[in-house]
Amino acid sequence: MVVLSDLSKVPRQYQDMALKVCEQTGVSLFYSWTPNLLNSDFNDTELAEKYFFDWRTAQAFSDISSKVFEKTGWKPCTANGRGVNWKTPMLEMEQQHTQFTVRVLNDDTVGVIRVYRSTPRIVDTTGRVKVIAGGTDRRGMVYLSGMSDLKGKHVNVVVEIYPHGYRHPVPYARFPEPGPFSGWEDMNRIGMHN
Repeated sequence: MVVLSDLSKVPRQYQDMALKVCEQTGVSLFYSWTPNLLNSDFNDTELAEKYFFDWRTAQAFSDISSKVFEKTGWKPCTANGRGVNWKTPMLEMEQQHTQFTVRVLNDDTVGVIRVYRSTPRIVDTTGRVKVIAGGTDRRGMVYLSGMSDLKGKHVNVVVEIYPHGYRHPVPYARFPEPGPFSGWEDMNRIGMHN
């Protein structure tokens, strides 16, 4: 079976998103995620590090698809339940900028430290890497800079958040304390490195 989508009437600035919606429809209709993403547990550490967010979104979209199939009577065409999709197409555009896996560490001196590790990201020509994409414009963008020797290379960003009342040894913001409002010092709980 071949699925064709005509995007010729879609304005040029929306064609990439329209294509992702078409791809998502195909993945959902044909239930073509890899079985690894549809398993209820994801125990392979290496795969979990790389595909954790994809696993969670595949689970969510497959749950939605199953409910739609049940109500409509649609029988997905699957090749013996063996799909090849490791990604959820609608989320691919921004997902690469926002994926993090989470690990919680327990430090005897400060308590619980939350550690978030990103998927590989490319250091741009200015020596920065995007940590958080805050939307469609520049507001809310967070970058980690100072990596001019790594231009064009892949790095994993690590964000560490210390418990309330504890300053990160090397805080990202480095705000002076005390600050102009309550909670100001919480910014110094956060540290980032590659």
